[in-house]
Amino acid sequence: MTFPLPIVTDSIGNLYVGAIWSSNVSRRTPDGTTVQVMDATGDGVHPLDYTCGIAVDANDNVHVLGSDGVFQLDPGGTVTRFVPFKPLACGLGVAIDIKPGSGSNPVNLRSRGVVPTAILGSSSLRVDQIDVDTLAFGPAHAAPAHDPGNAVTRAAHTQDVNADGFPDLMIHFAVQETGITCGDTGASLSGALHSGTTFEGTDTITPLGCK
Repeated sequence: MTFPLPIVTDSIGNLYVGAIWSSNVSRRTPDGTTVQVMDATGDGVHPLDYTCGIAVDANDNVHVLGSDGVFQLDPGGTVTRFVPFKPLACGLGVAIDIKPGSGSNPVNLRSRGVVPTAILGSSSLRVDQIDVDTLAFGPAHAAPAHDPGNAVTRAAHTQDVNADGFPDLMIHFAVQETGITCGDTGASLSGALHSGTTFEGTDTITPLGCK
């Protein structure tokens, strides 16, 4: 399960967890049995895509916020689209800066190096709230590169790259893992806070090494 959301529980002790990229919901019963109770097909007509949040009401109905509405899973296992609305992007919108200090943000697709990227902190975003292990960059959802000589720790540090007084989070992604191609004009970075709130930001890029 990729990027799980916070776990919720019903009145008889069942645990429910949803996942963002996997677009599904699983239930773990008190005896330890785990089953998937909702998948990307949603109610069979409206897809459950980009699961944003999950909650259980007083009647043990599970409500799942997706990009195409709020879906309800009743105790009998029936899924319905409970609240319809136009598709939306999940989570917070954040500002990112690919290759800080560069106007065109060149990415050499033949490079075996990394793409430095900053998540810009602000009055509404403290970068120490970010769970670095959830970060995913580019079309291939590349994870942050590891610290040199450390196979466990992801490379990330804070600095104020835009001199606005707010700390920013600097991370690096291996070019060959990003999935960026010659026709791309932008790249996105997604992730989650330690609270489970998801976010996404996009910046322009200029692919190089295409000829």
